Amino acid sequence: MTAWRNANITAGRCGRCGINPLAATGKYCKSCADLYRQEARDRRDNMRARGLCHVCGKGPLATETLCRACSDKANAGIKARQTQLRAKGLCAFCGKEPLAKSSKWVCQKCLDRRNAQRNARNHGMTLDEYREWLTRGCVICGSTKDLHIDHDHTCHNDRSRSCSHCNRGPLCSLHNTMAATLEHPDALSVLRYLTKHKSPAQLPRRVTMVGPPPNQASPDPAAASSGLASSIQR
Repeated sequence: MTAWRNANITAGRCGRCGINPLAATGKYCKSCADLYRQEARDRRDNMRARGLCHVCGKGPLATETLCRACSDKANAGIKARQTQLRAKGLCAFCGKEPLAKSSKWVCQKCLDRRNAQRNARNHGMTLDEYREWLTRGCVICGSTKDLHIDHDHTCHNDRSRSCSHCNRGPLCSLHNTMAATLEHPDALSVLRYLTKHKSPAQLPRRVTMVGPPPNQASPDPAAASSGLASSIQR
């Protein structure tokens, strides 16, 4: 069976059905790869329902699908791979892009994706919904830089999280901060304080002319040639 599969893969055919051409990546065609993944999911769900590890078939489970021994082995393998990639200056997740300047483990693409996934999850949205909201721009000024999802802060005690029902729209950092400030219980007190302690208006500048007025001829030619001198007093 192995020799037959290897012969098909070498010839550019699916290693499972032997008929369809190989997918862009992997050893199967697209339909067989989808079927293989579905069978693996069904097998994993069946083992989890029985309280057994889907790798070794033993229990009890330490995580959602793995026992303690298999979980520790998988984590050790992931950590070793990430350490090797990091030593090469590559992203520990995709293994392709160089590390971002602000991170010691991931590239900029993976960092942006992880941040977007976290923000979408915190606001009860899918990643596609979150990205679609950001493409709208700030609902006040239309800016598309440094946007935040504004939500009704009275709906949740945690200001960094919200449900999908109290989201109001994307705001830039400036207007998001202003909206949060105006919603504070002491906002009116601050406005009264600023109004009470408003700085006095600046006095207009007064110009004192030295010499004859500009429209009157100077009787002294020397004074006329010297021009006018002015001093500004506040």
